[in-house]
Order: sequence, then structure tokens, then C-alpha cells
Amino acid sequence: MVVTQPTALTATYNAVSPGCSGGLGSITVTGAGGTPAYSYTLNPGAVASPTGIFTGLATGLYSITVTDANLCETIITGINITAGSAITAECTYKHQCKLCRRAIMAQPPSAV
Repeated sequence: MVVTQPTALTATYNAVSPGCSGGLGSITVTGAGGTPAYSYTLNPGAVASPTGIFTGLATGLYSITVTDANLCETIITGINITAGSAITAECTYKHQCKLCRRAIMAQPPSAV
């Protein structure tokens, strides 16, 4: 009789920070190895997900625990959701004609 061990439980993730200030981010985690099925827990908050998809995340540091069917765990730490860029507008004042009509034109900032 040969007894084999499953491969080591591992996990990868993709973190998406918000595109603009005040937005919310997301983290998607994928378990591999070990013994499927996997469960995922986001901390802080001990939020569980059977899919490994966590959305609506404020800026901050997160960790995720991946647990397989044999209750083996791997932990990913230091996942950083960073703040998005502030939305700005540039205004230009133009004096038109002798009737003193004024116009304010909003222009998006230059692409970075």
C-alpha cells in the first residue's frame, strides 16, 4: 500500500485598488494544491467567501486565509488596497466680447 500526500496548499491573489479617491477595491484569491474544496477568509473582519472574491474593500492592509478540505491552511499577508487618485478639474476664465460675458470651462487634468 502506498500512501501519498497531496501537494502543498498554495494561493495566489489579485488586488485591485480603486481608480479614484473614495472608491472601493477588491481582492480575488485562488487556492491550489492541498485537497479541494477551498474556503477563504478575509481579515480584518473574518469575512468568509466560498469563491475567494472580496469586493467593496476600503483602503488598508488585508490578509486572507485559504483552507482546504483537510483543514490545512495557508495565509497571504500584506495585501494592500491603496487610495485612488483625487479627481481634479482645471478651470479657465475667459473674458468674451465687450458685453462682459464670462465663461468658465472645466477641463479634465492631463493624462498621467
